[in-house]
Amino acid sequence: MAGALTLESLLGRALQGGRVGHAYLLVGEGAEWAAHALIARLLCERGRGCGACAPCRKLRHGSHPDVRWLKRSGKRIGIDQVRELHQDARYPPLEASRKVYAIEEAEALSPEAANSLLKVLEEPPAYVVFLLLARTLAVLPTVLSRCQVLKLRPPSADELRERWRARGYAPEEAEYLLALVRGAPRRLSRLWVDPPEEPLKRREAARRALAALKGAQLVEFLAQAEDEVARREAALRILAGLREHAPKPHERLELAQALSKLDPERLECALQEALRWYRDLWLLAHAHAQAQAQTRPLALFNADREEELRAQSASIDERQARRAVEALEKALRALQGNANVPLLLESLLLQLP
Repeated sequence: MAGALTLESLLGRALQGGRVGHAYLLVGEGAEWAAHALIARLLCERGRGCGACAPCRKLRHGSHPDVRWLKRSGKRIGIDQVRELHQDARYPPLEASRKVYAIEEAEALSPEAANSLLKVLEEPPAYVVFLLLARTLAVLPTVLSRCQVLKLRPPSADELRERWRARGYAPEEAEYLLALVRGAPRRLSRLWVDPPEEPLKRREAARRALAALKGAQLVEFLAQAEDEVARREAALRILAGLREHAPKPHERLELAQALSKLDPERLECALQEALRWYRDLWLLAHAHAQAQAQTRPLALFNADREEELRAQSASIDERQARRAVEALEKALRALQGNANVPLLLESLLLQLP
């Protein structure tokens, strides 16, 4: 496998000479947005993902009848999910010349599901294209051998700015969208294809709604939030409550219980936001300790909240921030296993400074 590819070079290699393979493994943090772009290129009436034709509009709204996205149910992709895929693949496409099946987090295929998928990869219908998305190559070797492997380099900040500016976003809106997607590959895949309208107005509306909420009310807001802007603002507001109100241990335990009732994706969103925040604090605390805070720019995830981060970094030392990052990384790994989620969150919230 060659080095990481940009989006355009990946599309060029995947569709080289007009020949489309029957199975691709897209590897890297940008695999989801790359899959959206590749599907658009495959099904677009003009063959370039124009965004304006009927197939592109259906893809943007998730309503194209010849595209299926397979996601894990719980902690694994099970054999029953792959059997349903087998059944569906027997029928030809309804509108396009191909049917596309995108399998997110291919590393989460159970051994039984991977072996079942292998059968259809070995003898696929001529009109079917499989896109397996993974962060690493930790996929069953026999499945791996049936795919063209394409390792993707995520888009740079400049590439994202250019894309969003070309779609009519003001510079300050593009910068906010960048803050939303830094270090958040799933969010990038969604906002690359369908960024929100008027994101700054959405942000202010979410902040106004969150201002009067506390504890479990904030968690309920996160559970009901429908867009990425509101989800991020809710997650950061929950985190702000831990430092602003210095909740007592029993209040932290109550918050942990409320968080444990979130669906896995919302809970991971909240923990990832906390991880990015404490990582920024760690970076600022380290820079301050090394007398670098004003001499060179820092690569902050939450660059749109730098002033707030700098104010908080004055009251937390580098060791505290590092411990918080380590605790959050450990918690996120445990969520992928068979952890007792309420106990895991109770322990985590009692550790965070």
